[in-house]
Amino acid sequence: MYVCHAEGVGALNVGSKAPFSGTGKRFRYADFAPANPVTCNDARSNLMSNALIEKPVVALSKEDEDDLLVAEAMIEQKKKLIGRECGECSLCCRLFPVPELNKPANIWCEHCQPGKGCTIYDRRPPICRGFACGWLLGHMSDKWFPKRAGMVIKAFHKVHGGQTQMTIVVDPRAPNKWREQPFLDDIRRLAHLGLSGEYDFDFQTVVRIGRHRYLILPHGEIDISNADDDSECLLVMA
Repeated sequence: MYVCHAEGVGALNVGSKAPFSGTGKRFRYADFAPANPVTCNDARSNLMSNALIEKPVVALSKEDEDDLLVAEAMIEQKKKLIGRECGECSLCCRLFPVPELNKPANIWCEHCQPGKGCTIYDRRPPICRGFACGWLLGHMSDKWFPKRAGMVIKAFHKVHGGQTQMTIVVDPRAPNKWREQPFLDDIRRLAHLGLSGEYDFDFQTVVRIGRHRYLILPHGEIDISNADDDSECLLVMA
């Protein structure tokens, strides 16, 4: 099942002081949800109204395709609500692996034209179709535009053990960018929010630079690079 990272979460807008005002307010998706939620039939109708496209790279079951159509439609709704577009940014096409295309992390996808976009956009793999970065979804302020920041936010995804995680994926070409200001303060605020109970659910904040990973705390970080997988991050927090 493919679930959009935008589903069920409201915009944090980290980088402004509002979410951390000390009021004790608990942020809910209902505060940000669009007035007309997208249904699977809506999404399918929108797809069918477009011109015919080439065969997709990966064939999906009807259930998974329906889930993915809804995820894509929710991403489009959120982008319109917030008023953001990828524009000339294609950094996710470099930093993330795409197993369906045998693409490893931290190299440009062969189908990406940096600054212009994907040459197989209409038939890109499910992992690409269901993804939208934290900046695009409104979780971070404008200074976090990935092309300028050199980082891509993977927002609210599940790791082994069921823990929700917010991952800041840093371009290894500028590995210390996350330690610069104002980014480090924003990351620490994010860690505080995830552990403070001020959001609908608790989440971990992790910085990833290639093979290196850091579990972020409000006043420090723990190097978890030697952990075999994300499940071992849970043991660190216990």
